[in-house]
Amino acid sequence: MTIFKVIFSYIARLPVFDFLIVRYISKKIKLIDSPHSDTDLKILFLDHKRFREDIEAIKRLRKVSLYFLPLNTHDLLNGISEYRFLFLHKKIIIDLPDNSLTSYKKNTYPSNFGLKYIKRILPKIMKASQMNCVLSCGMLYPRNINWEKALFNSSYPFFCMHREAIGLSKNISDNIHKEFYKSASTKKKIHSVRNYHGNKLFVGNKHFRDLLIDVGYINKNRISCVGSPKIDNLIKPKDKKTKKLSKNKRVVFFSFYHTYILENIRQKIGKWSNNPQIGFYKLFDEVHSSIAKFAIDNPNVEVIIKIKWNESEWLDRILGSLEKSGLVFDEISNLVIDSKSSGQFLIESSDVVIGFNSTVISESLVLKKNTIIPIFLEAQKKYKDQVLWNDSKGCAIAKSSKDLHKYITDALNGNKFANKYSLKMAEEAFGFIDGKNSERLISEIEDYLTTKLKT
Repeated sequence: MTIFKVIFSYIARLPVFDFLIVRYISKKIKLIDSPHSDTDLKILFLDHKRFREDIEAIKRLRKVSLYFLPLNTHDLLNGISEYRFLFLHKKIIIDLPDNSLTSYKKNTYPSNFGLKYIKRILPKIMKASQMNCVLSCGMLYPRNINWEKALFNSSYPFFCMHREAIGLSKNISDNIHKEFYKSASTKKKIHSVRNYHGNKLFVGNKHFRDLLIDVGYINKNRISCVGSPKIDNLIKPKDKKTKKLSKNKRVVFFSFYHTYILENIRQKIGKWSNNPQIGFYKLFDEVHSSIAKFAIDNPNVEVIIKIKWNESEWLDRILGSLEKSGLVFDEISNLVIDSKSSGQFLIESSDVVIGFNSTVISESLVLKKNTIIPIFLEAQKKYKDQVLWNDSKGCAIAKSSKDLHKYITDALNGNKFANKYSLKMAEEAFGFIDGKNSERLISEIEDYLTTKLKT
């Protein structure tokens, strides 16, 4: 199989076939939304599914045309640029469906060899498809490295709207990010950090922008705080009212993994721990089983456990937590594990939100939803300094499973405890909550295109 890829890539890289590659890749670019066919600004989104609610917010501006390149096509072009005869006697991984930087570090992907081809072919693809610029949603994805480098000095700038650190307090963000991004400019790099090579970086809040500048990750002229577009969905009225599938009360618990915000530990062992003494292992088991027990005791209440990704291990860990307490998931008819619904939809349609170390806590509080944070076991002592909004007066802090059940019941009975969320706290988490984040992002892109490219 490898030899076929090598031969195909060698032939495809010949300049005589550029027009075929350009035509093929251009045809793969798909429209997301366009207010009208003659829109001046056309943005090509990479890894567009990870933008989620941000794209919905940008679409509502009705002033730019949005397109996306499928991930497999993106990887195909990267593969063509990289495969060569060297690979026949030295195994090098090219396909990175999980954006894994571990593979990048071990196998020197992407390479300067691949960059030469990307530099030649990518501007031609942008011109043929009439795209004005590229927008990615993360500055650490290895599949974007050569794209950033190739477009940096071209007429088609590469932008990144980094979605991390949004919804975090300054204290927590500094705790988990400072050393991580500082290492990008040193010889002792943390394995998943790398420099950003694109034209401009957009981030959601001011303290993260300041951190990246202070540690030397990026020059202040190449970064802007524009806020989080998805927060516009919460501030501005929707075209449709959010509806639940039934009239029952709804409890939504946003699940977490063992190393949520414990970045140093996650870098070593990943998201899950097999040692009860490491990470939020006990808290995970206790909270998930407690939520299931509440569902059993309240059969007329919809109870949803929301997971961020449809990962088999995440599902297995939840089911395992229930089994440890003698519970069987399939026997709890009003308990659902949901990986597909929008987080914002679930927040809006809920009667009470439970979250831990998640930005959904901040979103929930912006909407003045009754919000509960379970802070007990490891979160109460061992890792208390790595718990988001543990000092917030805008939500209920459950210090035990008994507390958790009590606060859920109070919320369902109409008691309000999420009305003290301050403007200062919201702006710390999201940068801006004026409903103009999408507009701010697009204006920055337009200004760059009209000024930087003409000077």
